[in-house]
Amino acid sequence: ASNFYAYKRAELALAAYATLAPALRERFPLVLVGGDWDGGRQRAEDAARRLGIERHVRFTGWVEDDRLPAIFRGARAHLMATSEETFGKSVAEAMACGCPNVLQDLPVLREVAGGAALFTDFVDASAAGATLQRICTDDTLVADLRGAGLQRAGAFSFEKLARERVEAIAK
Repeated sequence: ASNFYAYKRAELALAAYATLAPALRERFPLVLVGGDWDGGRQRAEDAARRLGIERHVRFTGWVEDDRLPAIFRGARAHLMATSEETFGKSVAEAMACGCPNVLQDLPVLREVAGGAALFTDFVDASAAGATLQRICTDDTLVADLRGAGLQRAGAFSFEKLARERVEAIAK
């Protein structure tokens, strides 16, 4: 759930997804939500075709913020193959909706998700694909991550953010 910025590395998420067995891809299509940025969507669509998985990949385009909770609630997992983040807003949003996260192993994402996510290196398509297979096939893991994510999401709020910012500025 993001615009197709180059640093979000949609092509790496697609390559990991392509390692899944066709039956898993049939059961769990990959839904890419977000607007184009500098041709990023076209590069992702081209990658899906090149990988032979275009039948299992959906590109929704941009969606309004009020539609994101339903998307997260209906998803098996939220994937983020990004090479950099300042926070990871979609990670917190996914957790708040009970959606497990499969994330690039970055310190900031570990801080946001706490122990409520799976981490992988999307540069290694085989390793990332194995992580995706786990999230697709292990219902107990999914249930555990949903519960942990809902609990972790309680640590974030706009009120808390505003209070911490004002306190930091006042110092």
